[in-house]
Amino acid sequence: MKNIKLSTKLVAGFLFIAVISGIVGVVGIYSLRQITKADAELYTYNTVPLAGIGLLGANFQELRVLFRDASEEQDETRRKEKMTQIDQLRKENAENLKKIEGAVNTPEKKKLLENLKSGLAAYSKLMDKMTGQINSGMGEAAKGVLQTDGLLAARQLNEAISKLFDASVAEAGRSSEKNSSLAVKSNVVSMTLTGVNVVAAILFGFLMTLLTTRPINRAIGGLMGAADQVGE
Repeated sequence: MKNIKLSTKLVAGFLFIAVISGIVGVVGIYSLRQITKADAELYTYNTVPLAGIGLLGANFQELRVLFRDASEEQDETRRKEKMTQIDQLRKENAENLKKIEGAVNTPEKKKLLENLKSGLAAYSKLMDKMTGQINSGMGEAAKGVLQTDGLLAARQLNEAISKLFDASVAEAGRSSEKNSSLAVKSNVVSMTLTGVNVVAAILFGFLMTLLTTRPINRAIGGLMGAADQVGE
């Protein structure tokens, strides 16, 4: 160590500090990307399906009300308006179902989604039947379907929607906890490495001070000794 040039020691020390700083930066960037990815997954697989499931349930309840009103409506113009609203809601439900299906990422939710799709398919057949009856002027027959087979199918569909919604909420909670844990771990690692970097910089400063002052002090001491000898 004594035979190593001072310039080499300085360069080595600065490189050591630079390496630690680089590690701190890399870990920070990696942690940030992990957190960003986790947040994106939380939005894609939890927030989006929750919104879709909620809208699906709301539209379904509105459909039941519209079918009831359309089956009782005597004015042809208003009845057509209600049937047009029914068609629009059914299209929205089909789009929401695609969004929900694209965000399902666990075996449990896939199974619940299949139950939901089966319930929607069964109720869709009844809606087709009621639509034909209403358009043919058989409002009472459509109302009868709505209050019998439609009521049973509606209960099954509501149950499927509720179970999928609850499962999505539970998964969102677990994902949120994981994200929080990841953020805490990332902060701990970053703070630890930053602390190591600070300590290393302080130690390097002391070391460099000793390495530079000792030769200078020895040189000064030698010069002073030589001056004393000359004076004598």
